[in-house]
Amino acid sequence: LRSAASSPQGLLRQIASAKSDARSSASGRSRADSIGSMQSAGVLGTAERSFLTPKNATSNMNVPSLDDFDNEIDIYRVARDNIHTLQDHQDVGWLRVDVKPIKQVLITHASRWMWTFTKYLTDQVTEMLTTLDKFLKRIEPDIEGITGEERDTASFMRMMRLFNEVSAQQHEMDGKFQAMHRTVLLLEKYQMQLPAATEKLFKAAPGRWNNLKTKVSLAKQRLGPRIQEESKRITKDLARFGMRVEELVSDISQSEVYMRECTFENAWEILGDFRRRLDHLENEAQDLIELQELLETAVVNFSLLPQCRQDLRNLKLVWETWRVVSEQQNEWRLHRWQKIDTKFLRTATQEQLARVKGLPEDTFMWDVYMGMQESILIIQACLPLIDDLRNPAMRTRHWKQLVRITGGVLQIDNDSLKKMTLGQLLELGLQKHVDDVRNIVQRAVKEVTIESSLKTYEEIWLSKLFELLQHIKSKPTTTAPALLDEGASQYSGSEATHTMTGDDTTRPSRRARATSRTSNNTSVSRTRRGSTASLPASLANLGEDSGQLFLLSNTETIFEELESHQVSLQSMGASSAAGSFSDEVLKWQKRLQTIEAVLTVWLEVQDKWVELEEVFSGADVR
Repeated sequence: LRSAASSPQGLLRQIASAKSDARSSASGRSRADSIGSMQSAGVLGTAERSFLTPKNATSNMNVPSLDDFDNEIDIYRVARDNIHTLQDHQDVGWLRVDVKPIKQVLITHASRWMWTFTKYLTDQVTEMLTTLDKFLKRIEPDIEGITGEERDTASFMRMMRLFNEVSAQQHEMDGKFQAMHRTVLLLEKYQMQLPAATEKLFKAAPGRWNNLKTKVSLAKQRLGPRIQEESKRITKDLARFGMRVEELVSDISQSEVYMRECTFENAWEILGDFRRRLDHLENEAQDLIELQELLETAVVNFSLLPQCRQDLRNLKLVWETWRVVSEQQNEWRLHRWQKIDTKFLRTATQEQLARVKGLPEDTFMWDVYMGMQESILIIQACLPLIDDLRNPAMRTRHWKQLVRITGGVLQIDNDSLKKMTLGQLLELGLQKHVDDVRNIVQRAVKEVTIESSLKTYEEIWLSKLFELLQHIKSKPTTTAPALLDEGASQYSGSEATHTMTGDDTTRPSRRARATSRTSNNTSVSRTRRGSTASLPASLANLGEDSGQLFLLSNTETIFEELESHQVSLQSMGASSAAGSFSDEVLKWQKRLQTIEAVLTVWLEVQDKWVELEEVFSGADVR
């Protein structure tokens, strides 16, 4: 008793546990047999749980059975009775303990718990009888007011609604009556009385309920032909309504509003017409749905109407999104493609694509949805190509090649290229020819390189300066022997530099190039024996002073440059990008070859002349 951890309820259960368990074991077998037989008969199952379940209970609440209530109440009653039998005092050695206060407290707790359980059962009985009384008061006058002369649909619906409502209550009410009767017996077992009003309802309820069932049964028998006739008529109405619903579903599914070719104006008009038809059908369906339920038939699939409403709602969302996307794209298409900000378009199209993907999944397979998504993806695919086509290497001829490859019909010239809009560029379908476009751009870049090289060669060779050094003749000596000694011709000193510009040149040969002997300080003449009698008149006059003479000098760098340019031209000629410049490349190959050949012959003649000049300018030759 002194334990702080023990509650009065736990103490009461401990006190009553021994006797309650003994009695339960003695009567458990007979009780289990009786309950099992009743549950197998379906009397207590669902009906008892429904009767004992409180109003605001959740669906997964574990409701105790009447046997559970009986066991709990019995535990507290046994505990109460056992506490009553205890003495009012207890002697402990020389100390007498007064236990009447604790006895009173424990008895109060036991009685309170008994009252809690029995009060719940009493409330459940009262609530059920009150609900049944209201139901009977509402239904009985309506059942008695049925004459069978009513011919309108509203009266038929009201009559069938009454019959079905009673039938729905009848399946559960019989079981509830048995559960309620067992509950009243359980309350009487523990000396609990129902309130006077509840007791009155309890006594009258079975008779009133049976009387209502009888009236409904007689009314059904009397109105049987009328019900059958009206049922046939309503079934035909339902069938006609079902055909209209299916027709609407078919019209929506086959409508062009799902196709990308449909215009905005036609789409809004079609959707408006479908919405009006659906609104009319939904208004009619409100009564027909109840009629079909009252007749317990399945003539019309009313679930098609919400599906149509959902489809129309999704179509409206798709076309509103398509309108916004299309307006933005049409504005972009009017801009000149060369001034388009591709970075901005990448961001804008990504936002459009995110908005499109945010539409309901049911729309993903519609053609209008796929067309909208495809229009965004086409722009995204063309943006890298637009950056490539802005390359300065692109010429009119390259654009003409591009139009031929894509099958376009644009007239290409410098003026049209400047005025070309993004829309015209997208009409070429560049996204279908990505590799071809990039090949053309790469070829254009290579052609620009070739073109630039050819211009460079032209500038170099048309402005090429050739260095000429003044030739200083050797003076003859009077004591010169008949045999010409080795002499030297001086070229350095005060030298006048002259320039020459090249004109025709082409491909170089790989032969060893001659080097002018007059390029530095001395030139060596070969010893030769001869006489003036055997010389032509032209050679006999070599010693005469005919003015200043200039010889070509320092040609080694020219030959190196010739070789380098000829190798480059050979590589250009072998390149696939040289098609437009093949004639120009060939022309410059021939020009450089001519320049090399002329310089080579020039140097050979110049070297021979220097040798002969040394020989025939001697005094003895004179």
